Amino acid sequence: LFVNLPVSLLPDINGPTLLEPLFDFKNYQADSNSESKPIVLILEDADSVLSPRMMDNINQVHTLLNLGDGLVGQALNLRVIATTNQKQREFDPALVRPGRLCTLQEFPLLTPEQAERCFKNLAPEREIPNFSKPVSLAQIYKDISHEDGNVINRNNNASVGFRVN
Repeated sequence: LFVNLPVSLLPDINGPTLLEPLFDFKNYQADSNSESKPIVLILEDADSVLSPRMMDNINQVHTLLNLGDGLVGQALNLRVIATTNQKQREFDPALVRPGRLCTLQEFPLLTPEQAERCFKNLAPEREIPNFSKPVSLAQIYKDISHEDGNVINRNNNASVGFRVN
């Protein structure tokens, strides 16, 4: 189960509104004798949660730490994926302590050659723009989007992402 949770709701995850459905899912897995799979909590743009604790984010950071290795996180078999533009050195020290951070995956800008291959894979019918400098995947998607903001229809089954072997 993947749950995309806005960072602003992170402190509320310990309350009944968010916690109860997650435990219901775990109970359903147990009742149906299905394999117990982890719940993956996705936090996009989690800069405020990953930053060193201060008055404005202390509850969010504590909640994240508890979800990672506290009772609730263990009971739910919870995994957390957080996206950020911060460097690891800007994270709260408790988050990067040994045993806490499972992996850190960085996605550097694509070289012009990589960007062209990616664009061609995503939109083979479109003319490939001249990528003269490194770009992000977000910029490629922006270039693929129509002027009206709708992303082109992709019926070519092209895949986006990364493969872990």
